[in-house]
Amino acid sequence: MKTYKKENLKYKNGYIFKGDKIVGIDNEIVDLANKMETDTQRKYHEMHNKVEPDDVEEFSRVSEFSRPIITPSTPKLDKKIEESIELMDELDGMRKAEEANEYLESIHPVVQFIQEDFIIDCKQDTQHKFDLPVLGNPLEWDREFLDHFIKKLFE
Repeated sequence: MKTYKKENLKYKNGYIFKGDKIVGIDNEIVDLANKMETDTQRKYHEMHNKVEPDDVEEFSRVSEFSRPIITPSTPKLDKKIEESIELMDELDGMRKAEEANEYLESIHPVVQFIQEDFIIDCKQDTQHKFDLPVLGNPLEWDREFLDHFIKKLFE
């Protein structure tokens, strides 16, 4: 098995090269990286095509007659509601952290790939191709990239 320092490799056309030779990357890593790309594109799509419930005005029948409306003062209730919302936000944060940790576990080979400064050339029948138009060159991925990726995916 040959090992190569990432700094001596080039990424082009979905493959990693040493000179004019393709370096065999474990296909599981390539497939998981492509899954990360798909998940990123899905998240961007959801973010840009999401209709917020607050944007939709609630139905209210219009009347030609006015009527008095009495609204009670509820400062204690208002405070409890605010506390409840804060608790729900914390619970959402805990759930998102659990989901992020599960996701990181599911892409563990890519996490290892990112943390290593070298690549082991894997001989396989066929080399799968990276397809990363949004995430870019996997040779440039580092801990900062991973932190940003997870934050954006689970925000």
